[in-house]
Amino acid sequence: MPRLPQPPTFTQETLQLYPAVAELDASRGVIATPVDELGGLDPAKRVTLARLAGLHGRYISPLDDVSETHDAPLELLPEDFANGSVENIQNGLIIYSWDDRLRHPGLEQFIRIHGRGNWGMPGVVFPSNEFKTVARSPRDLAAHTMAQTREANKDNTAESDEEIEAKVGRSAGHAILGKMTEMKKLDDAMELKRATLLMPLMREAHSNLTRHWQAHYLPKNIDALRKQYDEELHDTIETAAINADVSRAVLNATHRAVTSNLYRRGSSRELAQNWVAYLRMSREYIQARRREIAASGKLCTQELQLYQQFLDAPTRNAA
Repeated sequence: MPRLPQPPTFTQETLQLYPAVAELDASRGVIATPVDELGGLDPAKRVTLARLAGLHGRYISPLDDVSETHDAPLELLPEDFANGSVENIQNGLIIYSWDDRLRHPGLEQFIRIHGRGNWGMPGVVFPSNEFKTVARSPRDLAAHTMAQTREANKDNTAESDEEIEAKVGRSAGHAILGKMTEMKKLDDAMELKRATLLMPLMREAHSNLTRHWQAHYLPKNIDALRKQYDEELHDTIETAAINADVSRAVLNATHRAVTSNLYRRGSSRELAQNWVAYLRMSREYIQARRREIAASGKLCTQELQLYQQFLDAPTRNAA
């Protein structure tokens, strides 16, 4: 169910947020500071992801009161870091067959396609812009499309019943082909994101953990990848919270906790470890969604066989 609006709370005096808190809440945790404002970087010299992240973290707010349990300038406590952990976010994205949440019919944007070789696989909560493309079963899509075509042709006297039914069959086939095309585009986009965003950042973060670490990117180039992933990750956090009963204030703190983990808490090595963990989670989330797309594609191929004869048959208006 959609979340109900939070009732207003009234106090004698409204507490003023730290500037960093207000800014991060407005951006949902995304850091968009231009790299040339950070200072301490030579635009012609390569920089590691961990060092760049640390500079962004200090630019947000001083690190004087940051520890494993809190980040005072970002108003974060242990429970906020628990909400922003990789495990908690992933728990909102990938739901296994033994999870009690599956007993409740109100899961939103959740897809779990059963097919040959796919039994027992977890279901996935999809982003809202991807859900419609994958969710509808090909059988349901074909049935609704045929009903719409018949309705549109109920007063059609120019064609015979056989010709109208052939049109109905073609419409179902074209609808399934359209779904397959859109899923292919979505799958290709996920693979592109994995190959051009997640893997380069993961290799860079991993290199920061080796004994002989080496920077591979100029500041502006690695920062472009960093910001793109920032936007991707914080969108994912919003998706993970869809079926969680949390307020906007709690969700804002979750965004800030993830920002603190990636940019402020710990040494350069610890920041690099955090980047690896979140990037791995994002990669696994893409893999889980692609599995559902592949399972849906198999069902589409099976359903399409029922209408292939209509697609292959010549139409009356064919040249």
